[in-house]
Amino acid sequence: MVIVAGYIEVDPALREAFLVSRQDAIVRSRTEVGCIEYTFSADSSDASRVRVFEVWESGELLDAHLERRPPAKSGSVGVVPRSRELLRYEVGTVEPLRS
Repeated sequence: MVIVAGYIEVDPALREAFLVSRQDAIVRSRTEVGCIEYTFSADSSDASRVRVFEVWESGELLDAHLERRPPAKSGSVGVVPRSRELLRYEVGTVEPLRS
């Protein structure tokens, strides 16, 4: 299992437009073989931050997803990310969180 987690920073005034612009990609990615979770969401305490969280069955399936995705079209909504940090985590075990 592979997790991708991190953030993308955008102009706070354009964050909602950026999130809306990602909806088609989110829906499409969730239908791909090996995709367990795929989401972009507004950070609850930083108006410039969009949180990214993905879970894939394997690194190979994530790599296939990355090869298939179309080039970014930042001009389509006028939102150019200021910066981003996305990290890839290889997961060895998964178990329910104890309460």
